[in-house]
Amino acid sequence: MDTNNNKDKKEVTANLRSPKKASLNAQEAVKIGWEAFKEHPWLSIGVLIFSQVLSVGFNFILTNVNGVYESFAMGPVAMVTNQLISVYVAMVMIYAFLRMYDNKDVNLGNILLSWRKFVNYFLVTILVGVAVLIGFMLLIIPGVILSFKLSLAPYLVIDRDMGPINAIKESWRLTKGNIGYLLSLAILLLGVNLLGLLALVVGLVVSISVSFYAGIHAYRTILKTNE
Repeated sequence: MDTNNNKDKKEVTANLRSPKKASLNAQEAVKIGWEAFKEHPWLSIGVLIFSQVLSVGFNFILTNVNGVYESFAMGPVAMVTNQLISVYVAMVMIYAFLRMYDNKDVNLGNILLSWRKFVNYFLVTILVGVAVLIGFMLLIIPGVILSFKLSLAPYLVIDRDMGPINAIKESWRLTKGNIGYLLSLAILLLGVNLLGLLALVVGLVVSISVSFYAGIHAYRTILKTNE
């Protein structure tokens, strides 16, 4: 009986997650994010922990091996290296959550990704960051708009293997008419993570996982509505 119930729940979740049945509704994205987390609770938490271990491990090596800390930790090379590590960890997390959202296997072999994809992801991160920064310098509102218009570019690099320029162009096209949806989702997820913060470490791990899944669902839904 329990096996049948679990199967029925997975079928219901799969139907909700299907872009054909989904709508551009922020509450629905959060709901599906929660359902996706309940399907993969320990794996989701494991990915978050792994990403932190990866980041801390790289930084430990950078700043402590062979007395590097005193001469190197505060230098420009260290700052660039730390940024590269942060971008790589973010890329790994997005890819892992994409695979979990799609109910695909997640292991070291498929989440440590290629250097070519990393270079594309790093470049798109830099280009989007510069564009948004310039937008914020132009009285803030343009920066907010650009942050949403270009928000799908990192997903497109990872999920569709696009180059940075094509990913930015495609994100601009896909988000046309969807800024309100993305804004409302961002506000909802802010509330979810504030609640998670109030619940301390466990709550924050859950809320971050739900946020990843909700963002991926929004991305997939927007893709489908533009096909």
